[in-house]
Amino acid sequence: MSLTIRSLLGSLLLTLLAPSPSDAVIMKLTPLKEIISTEDWIFVTIVERVEPDRPGVVLRFAENLKGKAPFERLAVNLTGDTEAKQGNHTQIFLQRLAPKQQVILFTHQRGKRYIAFGFTEGSWFQMHGLIDESTKTVRWAFQHGEPYLRRTFKGTSAELRQVILDGLAGKKEPPVPNEKEKPGFGEPTVPMPKTTEEKPPQSWGEKIFPILAIEKAPTPWQTGFSGSTTLFAVIPTAVLAGPIALLAALFPGLFARLAIALKRWRAFLVIASTTSTLAFVYFWLRGYLPGTPWFGPQAFLLLMTTITAIGTLWAGRRYRRMATEDAAITLPPSRTEVRSLLGVAAALTITFGCVAYFGEAALLLDAPWRELVLIGLGLWAGLLYIGWRKATTPAAVSSPQVSLSTETAALGAMTLVSLTLLLLTWPRSSQVQVEFATAVGEASEPALPRLREVKILYRCNEPGGIAATPLVVDDTIYVGIAHEKANDFYGSIAAIDVKTGQERCPRFTNDDDLKPVFSGVTHAQGRLYVGEGFHQNQGCKLFLLNASNLQPLPGATAVETNSHTEGTPQLLGNQVVFAAGDDGVWSADAITGKKLWQYPPQSKTLHVDTPVTIVGSRIYAGSGYRENAVFCLDETGREIWKTTVPYRCFSQPLVLGKRVYVGLGTGNLLMDL
Repeated sequence: MSLTIRSLLGSLLLTLLAPSPSDAVIMKLTPLKEIISTEDWIFVTIVERVEPDRPGVVLRFAENLKGKAPFERLAVNLTGDTEAKQGNHTQIFLQRLAPKQQVILFTHQRGKRYIAFGFTEGSWFQMHGLIDESTKTVRWAFQHGEPYLRRTFKGTSAELRQVILDGLAGKKEPPVPNEKEKPGFGEPTVPMPKTTEEKPPQSWGEKIFPILAIEKAPTPWQTGFSGSTTLFAVIPTAVLAGPIALLAALFPGLFARLAIALKRWRAFLVIASTTSTLAFVYFWLRGYLPGTPWFGPQAFLLLMTTITAIGTLWAGRRYRRMATEDAAITLPPSRTEVRSLLGVAAALTITFGCVAYFGEAALLLDAPWRELVLIGLGLWAGLLYIGWRKATTPAAVSSPQVSLSTETAALGAMTLVSLTLLLLTWPRSSQVQVEFATAVGEASEPALPRLREVKILYRCNEPGGIAATPLVVDDTIYVGIAHEKANDFYGSIAAIDVKTGQERCPRFTNDDDLKPVFSGVTHAQGRLYVGEGFHQNQGCKLFLLNASNLQPLPGATAVETNSHTEGTPQLLGNQVVFAAGDDGVWSADAITGKKLWQYPPQSKTLHVDTPVTIVGSRIYAGSGYRENAVFCLDETGREIWKTTVPYRCFSQPLVLGKRVYVGLGTGNLLMDL
């Protein structure tokens, strides 16, 4: 493994932007052949007894399939980790574990730990075993279910046993993964135990709009989009018939009255349904479209603008034709029509408000929400036009009037706003900037260093990659490593000799319990500060280590958070300040590790991942989830100022003089346009 940032780990980070719990479920596509070849032991166990009250299960060894299993009985605590608690996995597996049932275990050892993946009748799960040095026994604990491994295999336990035997004997290749298989679990084998747990109360928004109920942090198998919350469970009806059909289902009384004026609004209804339906289709398919400008977001917005403009012309021609047939059509709309339009416009506006409040306001500028917003703006423009006509038309006038139809005014407003967005987002020519950069580069080129030779200095003896930024102190490189074996993800901290590339001392692994490391290392007075975990991890710690031997500092304790500690820690006087994911920004005593303060005091209100910037006694940081913001704190954690920004802030702020510069967005165009 070279001392470079592996593209694979970088891609993994970008796809896991929404926080998910603990060690996180395995979401990558995992071939069964790979699992069989990499695991040390594969064996069959039988459920001896299930103890729902504890909760727990006892498994008894039955048959070796690969290697000789070092266990006769496995007593497993089914409490589960954070992932299991959020997904109710303990109850799910209490339904799927019955006495005398077969459970196949794929197991390997890492230091003092055993990592096992279990399969029983279509359901996958993960559990860990820790060697107790005093009793020489292994304490087993259920971690969580693995719903995505159904893509690897979803048959029966007997079928999987035969597949393993055939694969190991070379008789038949194991089946390849099924990418289209939906995540989940096998069928229950026992009734669900009764529980008195109550469902959490619904918010007022969920009560009013249950169809648009939004979860703040959905689990991966609920969304199917690696944590993406972009559509917030909009029902498929919107895709098939556009927002008009959806609102008609929600507000039938309004649409019954609107049907009276259907003849006046035919063009608007057709254009609104067409653009919204195309927007939903484009949203679902754009990840599979060619990455050319012809299929890009600007091209799609141009298409939507063109369709709306054509609809405006169509509405105008229809109006003139209807006026020649029935001059009364030119009179101001009736009170019934106005009430219907007002009801629909208000319903759309409330919906957009819910999306902006519960989700992200930036979503309203991207397809498909953007097209729905344009429809709402068109309706409000039509209402304003009706108001203007009523205000300028004498009440006693009942003769035909030369006018513009409300439908045409609404579609015209939609076209104008869409065209404005198109002009604002259209790519600008970069010729001037390129020429300027070229000129500067040519002028300063002789002074720039050149890379003449590439040499691999260090390779780790375990699989994995380095995604953390290395730190060089004198003649030592300190760096965090992210390891992967089969579906086991863990980390270590290494101290490497700059000249020889050899490790100066044993790596720090936190007794084989260190999570993959993305955090850089900070050094001060012989002490090291480094976090653990990737974006999908929770319950991570900040460690205080001795720089000479990578051992925990005497008298110091690791700082345990509820989320992950990806951002490189920073020092401010006698405190170490670091990003703590869902926990925001934390400060701890730089000598003892005792927590000093947290901003904000409540978890899961901001999400800070990148290193904070410290200038003088001021701390600058950004949030890229839940609330997109940049903020400044003093040394006590008190907020000096906070500014909301339109996109995610996952960059470290740069402070120059009296200005703060931040890069916004994730780099993922599908999320940030």
